[in-house]
Amino acid sequence: MTSLSPLLSARIARHHGIVTRDELIGDGLTTNEIRGLVRSRTIVRMHSSVYRLMTSPETFEASCTAASLADEEAVITGLSAAR
Repeated sequence: MTSLSPLLSARIARHHGIVTRDELIGDGLTTNEIRGLVRSRTIVRMHSSVYRLMTSPETFEASCTAASLADEEAVITGLSAAR
C-alpha cells in the first residue's frame, strides 16, 4: 500500500481532499503507483492530473478546488467564490 507523507496529507486535508499528479510525484509516488491508486479507487480522477481521495466527500468546495487546479487560468468568482 502506498502511503503519503504527513506534509502532503495535511495539504490534501486543507484542500478538500484534492491532490494533483505533480504533488503525488513530488511526494515520491511513481506513475504506476498513481495508476494503482486509481484502479483500487483510493483516488478518483476529477480532471486531467487532478484527483480526489475517495475518503473525502465530493463537495462543492472540492469541485471548485479541482477545477482551479486543473486550469491555472481558471478563476472561481461570483456566488461560487463567495460560498
